[in-house]
Amino acid sequence: MAQIGYKYKLRLNWRTKDRLNQWIGANRLLWNLALSQREMIEHKEFKFRETIAGNFSSLNYNYQEKQLKALKNEYPFFKDLPSQSLQQCLMQLDRAFKSFFKKRADFPKPKKKGKREAGIRFPSLKEGAIEYDKHSRRKAWVTLPKIGRLRFVSSRPFSGKVKNVTLTKKGMDFFVSFGVDQDLKVVGNTSGSAVGIDRGVVHTLAISNGEFLDLPTERIKILEDKIAKLQARLAKKKEFSANWMKQNEKINRVHNRITNIRKDFLWKSAHNLTKNHGMIGIEDLGTQRMTQSAKGSIENPGRNVAQKSGLNRAILRQGWYDFSVKLKWQAEKHDARVIEVAPHNTSIICSACSHKSSANRISQELFRCVECRYEDNADTNAAKNILERAAGATVHNALMDLGLDKNPPL
Repeated sequence: MAQIGYKYKLRLNWRTKDRLNQWIGANRLLWNLALSQREMIEHKEFKFRETIAGNFSSLNYNYQEKQLKALKNEYPFFKDLPSQSLQQCLMQLDRAFKSFFKKRADFPKPKKKGKREAGIRFPSLKEGAIEYDKHSRRKAWVTLPKIGRLRFVSSRPFSGKVKNVTLTKKGMDFFVSFGVDQDLKVVGNTSGSAVGIDRGVVHTLAISNGEFLDLPTERIKILEDKIAKLQARLAKKKEFSANWMKQNEKINRVHNRITNIRKDFLWKSAHNLTKNHGMIGIEDLGTQRMTQSAKGSIENPGRNVAQKSGLNRAILRQGWYDFSVKLKWQAEKHDARVIEVAPHNTSIICSACSHKSSANRISQELFRCVECRYEDNADTNAAKNILERAAGATVHNALMDLGLDKNPPL
């Protein structure tokens, strides 16, 4: 049993939008007030926490939840929000601090308007709260406490018990998300074949069988040029004026279109690959480290800053890390295995004779081995090397389970 999220766009009138804006603002204020209160205590007790097992903190959810009544008296607009949603906000903050203490996440950050918004969360949903139109399943409504009946676009059906509901805002649009308990439908792979995948800039995904899956970068570049023009107009407007806000919203909408194009490509690619192949090898890439700026400091200035900046932008445009996350999720759904292997030298090793030389890489797209004269697309050759390493890692893990091999694969 796993909890799967389903997100839908809300269709609201302006009165409901205004009220939800007030709710989101109040939720953001609650998060920031609670965070400030905990920050003051945490910083004072930091030196003591270092010597106390379990990362002691005198401030937790139970303490802050008891202060909600006094907070409502001081700020009456909090009374308009469902009490459950306020409690959920404090619970999320408490979980964020626990993750920080266990060194699984950074220190919690304040919420900002339009960025890192705190969604309105409902921990449960009454039976029959979701209704569908008799003539069109795409038209649906959900009834929530204190806000009533909200219409949403049911773009894909779901079944299962709804465990929680979250209202969020992105740009000027509002969304509703349902957390649904479902059994993962494992679809066995009929072919059981194995492939290696090389993530690149020229080709987003190069498959070891010679196929290429490419993000529609031309569409994205057109939208990026549009953003540049819109930002130039934005710079001429008075900051936070009505016209500035309208122009900024236009920019956000174009950004959202780029995000949706990338997500659509990555989800479909991950789904098709895991559905048709039993084992998939990919490189274990540290994308965050790879895309760090090269500008350096005043004392130690970087070199080739402009070129590195362009490469970083190209890597982030392709969504390398996002693809690996989606691939692992789809692999679990389709009963496939994803094997991450070391990325070093995959682009300069010949997949035919294993000869390693930087001279093998003739160009960005051409690979020609100086030893055996084997010729192939450079990304396809790298994908074949990744597949070989993934297969070696699989054999090694099997031998380790039997206690027969203690040496890691090359």
